Amino acid sequence: MFTFPNRKILLPFFLLLLGLILGISVVLNPTGTLFILLALLVAFLIFFFPGLFLIGFFFSLPYLPAMNLSIGFDLSLGRVLILFLFLGWILCSLVKKSFKLPLRATGIFLILFLIWIAGSYLYSPITDRTLRKILVFYSIFPLFFISYGIFRERGKQFILKVFKAAGAGSFFVILFGILQFSAQFFLGSQLIINFYSNHLAPFLWGKTVALAVERNPSWFFDAGFRDLLRAFSTFPDPHMLSYFLAFAVPLLFAFGFFLKGKIKFIYLLMALLGLFVEFLTFSRGGYLGFFSALFFVLIVLSFRISRRKKKKVFWGGLIVGLLLPFLLLSSNPVSKRIASIFNIYEGSNQGRLAIWEEAFDLFKDNPLLGVGLGAYSYEIKPSADYREPIYAHNLYLEFLAEIGIPGLVFWLGIMFSAFRTLFRKYLKDKNDKLGVISLALSSSLIWFSVHSLFEMPVYSPVILSLLALTFAFAAYLENKKISNKIKI
Repeated sequence: MFTFPNRKILLPFFLLLLGLILGISVVLNPTGTLFILLALLVAFLIFFFPGLFLIGFFFSLPYLPAMNLSIGFDLSLGRVLILFLFLGWILCSLVKKSFKLPLRATGIFLILFLIWIAGSYLYSPITDRTLRKILVFYSIFPLFFISYGIFRERGKQFILKVFKAAGAGSFFVILFGILQFSAQFFLGSQLIINFYSNHLAPFLWGKTVALAVERNPSWFFDAGFRDLLRAFSTFPDPHMLSYFLAFAVPLLFAFGFFLKGKIKFIYLLMALLGLFVEFLTFSRGGYLGFFSALFFVLIVLSFRISRRKKKKVFWGGLIVGLLLPFLLLSSNPVSKRIASIFNIYEGSNQGRLAIWEEAFDLFKDNPLLGVGLGAYSYEIKPSADYREPIYAHNLYLEFLAEIGIPGLVFWLGIMFSAFRTLFRKYLKDKNDKLGVISLALSSSLIWFSVHSLFEMPVYSPVILSLLALTFAFAAYLENKKISNKIKI
């Protein structure tokens, strides 16, 4: 529990302030009382139980609703909670004199990235759109500094609790994804879409986002015999669900590896179901990301484990080897989807190639600074609305076009530094629980990076929050001064 200086004085003062504010709010603005209660509850948790708040935040992350503040402006509750947590953490750290920035590679590259994208506001042709994109990063990445600070204070056991909560929080997402996909065969896809449009989507994503998704859905794909509704669970589209699974599935396997008893079985079962849902997203970029991460893990394990365990890896690889021909050669929607990745004459692939060429031409005209964060859609179609889905379908090309070569270098610096630190942690401590978590997260970064060749995921508050957590863990390991002497 949080040890706060002069706590005996602070707690009565907090309760007195609570009563005073509630009394005034009920008289002046009864409708605002609920929001004030929520804010005070969050403030209480942050000041006295910041660790518990962080665990609860990552457990509930995929289910946090949107705040429909005004027409055209939806704000994720998660971003508001992060702001509260950040302010509380700053104050507490200053009082305890424990404030410290992670000034090693991952932290330095992240700070440089934040400074660089803020500078793009100065030359953007559409500053309001640029500001909104900047605020996405500036409202989520404080989570990096918060998580790093609390990790540094609490240590290994707390870190395991946070990642375990993040893994457990994915259970319902996975089960709901299976239910949502399967229900189309019993209830029909239109009934499911109506349920999302009228009830679930406005609550989870906000009314404006829900309308934008409804106008430009990516929920279906042509399976040949019929249009299939893809799995997207609690996310606006299947690709974001795939990105979420890129973090959830490796974590679930990691905890299934070293937990004991029934809980071990539950985590392994959910990991396997998560992989099943990944295939139900029919996200081709997600497939490539998954197979890249799987190949990486199998190669690493084949060199780093005992002869007895190598047999398990061999049999696991054999099962995967037998599964892949089935997926690729048998006539089923998954195999057709995978095969279409390599068909350059397929309609969506040709469209994506044309978009990539367009994004690269935009980059060539502005190689150093780019056109400004969030200004890509404006440059392509000046009349486009903010919510109109115009993007490069490639994170790296979009960053090149919007924030230039330095911006992309800073981003890649964050990714590479975090991956390097996590991978080295596993090589050094492969039998340690944090070492296993490090391998899982390094595979997640590979999965994310490969998938990002085809999508632009960083404006999803859930995905960006998971990245911030991963970077914070890597920064924690960096500042623990991992030894350079690694046995191979």
